[in-house]
Amino acid sequence: MRKPLIVLVIAALAIAVGTSVAVLTQQPQPTQPIVAAQVPKVPLAKGCVDCHNDTIATKLSKVITAWKDKVPDLALEIGKKAGGKDLTGKHPDVAAAVAKEELPTFCLTFHGGKAEGARGVIFSRDIHLMEFLLPKKLQIMAESGLCTACHILDLGTGEMKVKTGKE
Repeated sequence: MRKPLIVLVIAALAIAVGTSVAVLTQQPQPTQPIVAAQVPKVPLAKGCVDCHNDTIATKLSKVITAWKDKVPDLALEIGKKAGGKDLTGKHPDVAAAVAKEELPTFCLTFHGGKAEGARGVIFSRDIHLMEFLLPKKLQIMAESGLCTACHILDLGTGEMKVKTGKE
């Protein structure tokens, strides 16, 4: 009587272990594609302009207005260190466009990857450098460590995109 019981217990354990291993080693398969509507809404949906709103930080149209007279030393230093050619320390007057265009999309038309006509200032490189070199009290993303303050992951393609919006 004892031998059949032991065999039954061993068989039950083998089935349980085998089932557990099979379940735990399988990769989860999505039942349907992930669509944008399923992604939770994030509080900083428009990137730069969510913080540059005159409450948390100065609106970018006001920042760029000041830059037509003098670019801050830190920004100029970063631009020069990163290979900026012939930087004058003044930014062209684009405040009216900045006030009505999608940001930073508008900036990237001039400061994209090639930086032709932008004197070597490449927005994505320089904005990341500036964020981490600002005085600690002014750091937003570096302090929180959240890339998602400015970026959003497209779950359909896996591409990291820049959030954009109007002031």
